Amino acid sequence: YSLFVQGLNDIRSLSQLQTSALVTQATGADAQLVENQARLRAEQQQLAELTTLRQSGGISRTDYLRRVTEVN
Repeated sequence: YSLFVQGLNDIRSLSQLQTSALVTQATGADAQLVENQARLRAEQQQLAELTTLRQSGGISRTDYLRRVTEVN
């Protein structure tokens, strides 16, 4: 009986370790998502500013396309 209980305890401990590892992975994925969303917002803002600048004649088409390529 004690070996059976020990086996169950081992399984529970392993499950807790796996759960902890998955929580850590999820936290890392969430942090990366937040970072990517911030980068996307910044790039969208840059593109909007470049588009406005291009439409007003502030930069050439060639320079606009080069800068857009750099942002992407």
